[in-house]
This record gives sequence, C-alpha cells and structure tokens, in this order.
Amino acid sequence: MTPGAPLPYSSARRGFHRIWTHLILREIRHPWAALAILAVLCGTLLWQAGKLPKRLRGGLISLPGSESELVLRAVETDFSRAVAFPTILVQEGLGDVPELEHNWQKALAALDAKPFIKQVIDMHLGRKIVATITVNARSFNEAQQVIATMHAAGLPPGVEVTDLSVSAEGRVIATAETDVRSFKEGESRRRELNASLERMHLPEETVVDLRVQREPRRNFAMVELDARSYQEAEALTSQIQSALDALGLPEGNRIRVTGLSALFHDLNQEATAALRKAEWIGIPICFLVLIWVFGSPVAALLPILVAVVAVAAGASIMTKVGKVMEISMFVPSVLTMIGLGVGVDYMLILLARFRECAVRRLAAEDATLRAAAAADPSTGRPAPRGSSVDEAILEAMHLASPTLLGSGITVAVGFSALAFTPVTFFRAMGIAGISIILCALLCIFVLAPPLFKATHRWIVSRKPEAPRPPFWKKWTHLVVEHPKLCLTSGIALMAFIAFPVIWIEPASLNPESLPAHLESRKGYNLCKNGFGAGWLMPAVLVVERPAAMEEHAYLVREHAFLRKLRGISGVFDAIGGSELAVAESEGFRIEIPNNFFFSRSGRRHLILAMYDGNPLSVEGRRWIRELRDVARESWPSSEGFTCRVGGVVAATLDLDHAVERYLVRTAIFCLATTFVCFALIYRSFLIPLQAIGMNLLSVLGAYGFLTQWFQLGTGSVLLPAHVSGSLGMSSVVILLLFCALFGISMDYQVFLLSRIHEEWRRSHNNKLAVRHGIELTGRVVTGAAVVMIAIFLSFAFVSVLETRQFGTGMAAAIAFDSTVIRLLVFPSLLLLVGNANWWWPFGRKRSRTGR
Repeated sequence: MTPGAPLPYSSARRGFHRIWTHLILREIRHPWAALAILAVLCGTLLWQAGKLPKRLRGGLISLPGSESELVLRAVETDFSRAVAFPTILVQEGLGDVPELEHNWQKALAALDAKPFIKQVIDMHLGRKIVATITVNARSFNEAQQVIATMHAAGLPPGVEVTDLSVSAEGRVIATAETDVRSFKEGESRRRELNASLERMHLPEETVVDLRVQREPRRNFAMVELDARSYQEAEALTSQIQSALDALGLPEGNRIRVTGLSALFHDLNQEATAALRKAEWIGIPICFLVLIWVFGSPVAALLPILVAVVAVAAGASIMTKVGKVMEISMFVPSVLTMIGLGVGVDYMLILLARFRECAVRRLAAEDATLRAAAAADPSTGRPAPRGSSVDEAILEAMHLASPTLLGSGITVAVGFSALAFTPVTFFRAMGIAGISIILCALLCIFVLAPPLFKATHRWIVSRKPEAPRPPFWKKWTHLVVEHPKLCLTSGIALMAFIAFPVIWIEPASLNPESLPAHLESRKGYNLCKNGFGAGWLMPAVLVVERPAAMEEHAYLVREHAFLRKLRGISGVFDAIGGSELAVAESEGFRIEIPNNFFFSRSGRRHLILAMYDGNPLSVEGRRWIRELRDVARESWPSSEGFTCRVGGVVAATLDLDHAVERYLVRTAIFCLATTFVCFALIYRSFLIPLQAIGMNLLSVLGAYGFLTQWFQLGTGSVLLPAHVSGSLGMSSVVILLLFCALFGISMDYQVFLLSRIHEEWRRSHNNKLAVRHGIELTGRVVTGAAVVMIAIFLSFAFVSVLETRQFGTGMAAAIAFDSTVIRLLVFPSLLLLVGNANWWWPFGRKRSRTGR
C-alpha cells in the first residue's frame, strides 16, 4: 500500500485515513525528532504516575441506599465516629504490670493531644474473675484434707489457682483466677465456677468471694478520629502509627494499631510494593518470550517499552481522577496487569504485521533491482530501504488497526459496564480499565511508526520469510479434517474445567491473609487472642424507639434482647447502653461515654454484637443474615420500632447481593454491545454469536478453575502458600474478572478472526479462510498468549490474596482461550457452520481485494 494509493474504504472513512496517513508520514520522515518529543512527554507521564500510590484509599465499600449504608450514616450523625470508622489500639502486654499500665496511659494521653483525634476510649475489656475461697479448719490435718478435696474435685478448664495457703489460725485461703473476654463468657465462667465449688462439698462456714477485676496485661481502646469519611480515617492511620512510634515504647509494651481502616491502609502499602515486585519478575520473562518470538532483542524491547509508557499514561490519568474520587488498591493492579498485557500483546501483533509487510516489500524491491542490474550492470547498487520501509509501516498500520481497535473496543466495553455502577469503588476500576485500553491504543498508534522507522535495520531482515512451522500445518489439517471430534472434545474439556463454578462462594477481605509482618496484622492477632476477632468488625445495630416510649422502658427491653442475643449460636458477645446501668452490679462495669450508645437526638440507640470467629468468613456472613432476622423479630416495625443491622460484615454482604445484580446487568450489556460491534466489523450475524459463546466458555472456565483452586482446596494441597488465607472467591474479584476477561480473553479470537476474514474477502472459501487464519496466526498468537500468561502469573504470587486471585484467574482464562478455544472449539465451529458464518442481510460490498 503506497502513500498515494486509493484506500478501499467508504468516502467518510477514506477522509479519516488520509488524515491519519498524513500524520504517520510526518512521524516516519522525522523519526528521531518525533521520538525526542515523545520521550519528554513520557518522562512527564512517569513523574505523574509516581503520585498514584498517595491517592489510594482502600476504604469500606458502601452501597448507596443499602441497609448497611443507612446504619453508617446514622452512626456518623448520632454516635461516636469510633464506631463508624473503627480504629483500635491493642497492647502486647509483656513485662511488669506497673510498667505496662504506665506505658498504656502514656500512649493514650499522647494520642488524646493530637488535633486529628477527638477522643480515645479505653474500653476496659481486659477482665478476670478472681475467686477467693476461705475455709475455717479446726486443725492442720483438716486443712490438708480440704486442700486434697479441692484438688480432687478440680476446677473448670481455664481456671488457675494462683495462691493456696493455710494461715496460722487454720484458715485455708485459695485464690483462683480466670480471664474472661466478654460478658457472655463471664456469665458462663461464673456458673461453671459455682458448680465446681458445690461439687467440692466444702464446710458450711466456707466463704466464697467472687469479684471481677481489670486485667492490666490486656488493654483495648477505640480511637475516635476527626474524620468525615472512611477514606479520611484510613489516611490518618499512618499519623497514629508515627505518634506511637515516637514514644519509643519497649518491644513487649508496643501498642498496635488495627481495625479495618488500618488493615486497608497497610493493604494499600503492601499492594503497591507487591506490584513493583511482580513487575520486576514479569517484564524479564516477557522479554525472553519476545526474543523467542522475534529472534531480536531490539524487537523484543519495543512492545515492553510501549506497554510501560501506556501504564504510565493510565496511572497519570488515575492520579488526576483520585483527586475527585476514591480509588482503591485494585486500581494499580488493573492498570499494571491490563496495561502490560494488552500493550505488549497489541504491539506484538502490530510488529509481526510490520515485519511481514517489510520482508515482502523489501524482497520485491530487491528482485526488481536485481532484474534491472542484470539488464544493465552499470546501474547495480545496494537497494535503498527508505521507501519500502515507509510503505510497510503504512500498510501494517492500516491492516492491523481494525484488529487492534476491535479488540480494544471489546475490552473497553467490559470495563465501561463497571463505570456506570452506583458504587464509587467499581466506577474507579471501570474508569481505570477504559483509560488503560485507550492509552495502550494511543501509545501504539503514536509510538509505533517512528520506532519502526528508527529501528527497522535491527528488527527486519532482507531474508525471505521463513516457511510456516510444520506443526501448524499438521494441526490445521487435523482440525479441518475432523471438526466434529475437535469441537466435541474441546467443549467436553471446558465443561469439565468450568463445572466447579456451581460451588462458588463469595468472600471478603480476610485479615489472616495479610502478611504477618504488617502492623495491623499483628494488632489483629492480639485482638483475636485477647478479646475476640469480632471486636474488630462488630455488627452495628441502630434501634430507634417509638416517640411514646420512655428511655427506661427501652433499656429494660434492650437488656432482655442482649441476653437473648448471647444465647444465639455464633454470638461471641453483645453489649449496649443498658449495660451501663446493670453491669456495675454484676462486676462488669465498662467505662464508656454515654454518647457511645445513646444518640444525640435521644431516640436512637446503638448495640454492638460480635461474632465468635472470623467475622468475614462464610459462616460470619451467614450469621449477619440470621442476626437481621432476630433483630426484626425483636424490634417489630408494627410496634413503632426501626431496627437496622450494619457494620463492615453487613456492608460486604450487601455488596455481594449488589454484585449478583450487577453481574447480570454487566453480562447483558457486554453481550449486547459486543454483538453489535462485531456484527458491524465483520458484517455477520453468526460470527459475533459464536465469538461471544466462546468468550463465555473461557470466562466460566476461569471461574471454575479458581473455585477448584482457592475454594475447594486443590491449591492448598499443591501450593499451600498461594491459597493461604482464602475463604472463598472475593466478590470484587468475581465482578472485576468478568469485565476484564470478557474483552481480553476474546483478543485471540479477534486476531484469528481478522486473518480469517481477510482470506474470506479474497477467496470466499470458508475452509480455506479457516486454514489460512490458523496457520498465519499460530506462532505469533501463541507467543502473545505466553507473554500475557507470564505477566499475569507474576501477579499471581504476590502477598495480597485478592491480587493473587485476579492474576491467577486472568492467566487461566488466557491459557484456556489461546489453546482449547482458539485451536479446537472456535475453528471447528466455524468449519461446521460453513459459509453461513458470513451471512449478512443488509448487503455486502465486494472488496477491491476480492478474488
């Protein structure tokens, strides 16, 4: 295709291509000047991209209008923000008791003085039951018998005798202690202790004194931050940690910062470091694969260079977006994984086209010059490469651009479905996906022409094109001769891989999947062992009593409700405002400000319920459903009550329900939009339907593989560290995978279809077109798939579980699509359908390049 040749397009498209051709010619006539300008622009983009980690806000994903969102707004308005944005302090508790107490109070006072902290609430949760048993004995022998009886009867598990002595007057004094972590546990321990004392048959004059005392080795506090949103609370985590580090507390007295805001803060920091580590692993592997594909180090560097620039451009855009919108740690993962994968893939396809066109044109030019030299030896001279290279660049750009645009549109369509959801978390990921695709296409179309022109001596050879590898000829012959067998075996294999998807179970962030060295993870372990993991993410109940009901009557009813809650299986503990009135008489006085449980408006009341286990486990989320049923039954709306259950776990549960709805809407939107785009590009009804069907098959295969690997335990047997901390499939990953995979896993079908469509337009022979497409795309597309899999697998072994799941799912889907789908199922289906593949009822103009 020469620069002045007419283009085989309609008049409107011909005008666009003339402008585009003019821009390409300007670049390739002055390649080094164009590259210098672009290098300055790329440096600016890289500088802007470095600011992205500072914009990350993991944050609680709240669904507008959901029950958990209404609870969050009520807590922010009427109660302490320590509940709305939980940040928790836990002391390690090693060393002398006076030193521990001094350091604890010193830390609380230091934080109270900080302007970004409204108050620090010492919850005094560390408690122990101390039983002093005094028995009057008439003789020393009788005292020894009493001690023997006590030893024989035994004490309940967990109760330790800390002192046992006989006084001069013959009194036996035994002191037993047991730590309690909750009101519920304290009540049960009292009953057990009383029952064991009755079994001892001690003398009637025995005096038993049961008291609840504070345990100074277990300290727990909640911090109320001066924050108006979850994102602001998360941003203040580092300042709290810095203030505590400045105290220089000894290692055994360290105070750990934990809670969901701290967990997300550390997760964002860890995710940024993990991405850098994955890039250092994935890019060298990618370079080696590209050398295998092209046989040239310079050619191998070009796709990586363009992909890195595309990622920098996408990150620069999201840095600006982060000023007006919350962006989570998933955004850099999407930018890096999709940007590197798509950028390298697209550039690889374009570079392969350019080399093909250049080799053909240079060979024709050499043949012409040799013929002229043979006719007139005096004119013989080395063949000038300039004009042929320029024409090859133009031809490659015009031939490959429809394929790249079609593939890019497909990927962008998948992410655009996320951009229109009502959840900011998903919108940011949708914008990131669309941005990185547009940046990748723009970088390829702008950078490729001058790069090809500047480096053509190292990436193009004058040698004739190598014959196609015999493997692809043999494989094509097998598929063409046995399409039914290939189709049946391919579908059966994919069905087997996808079958476990029926057991898929959504899960949320599991603190136990975070690296053990993180500050928030250490605090989580202390809280879990000392007070129960439920305190980190309690269920928050907001009850609004009727206007006619007095507060005292409500508190009586609430106290009964709390006792009912503690009797439910799975409830670790439950506390509310009524405890402030009755706990002192039971010895469990908790020193909490009134506004913690009582609203400023007066009619709303707060109740906290804690799960006995990991709150974000599958069982913990089911417990929230049960808790909501119990709460509505105990506080019926028919009596004028309004009761809502929120909190972190409830928010993730509401999000799961929304993901199910969004997944259906997203699937319908993606399917419809992709069908229209493919129908217009290929002028066919059946081709889009087949491509969509194949894509859904590869997506289901990825879901099935992930379910089998992470949820059903296969991964824990083969690679325990890779599956460590997994409670199931992250609901965020489920939705994000569909949107990303819907476009990316169709790339290889688009590349194959483009070559098949070219041959169909020339020959109108369906079997020949399929054979031609498989043979021509075999090596290049296989190399592109290996590159993409290598990039995604490098992210599948980072320290963040959600990124591991995302990277593993992407790699699995690409592997299935580039092998089973591309080599077995899709070409077999095209062969069996035959010429009906290309039926188009609206008329089809015969190409100028027809038969």
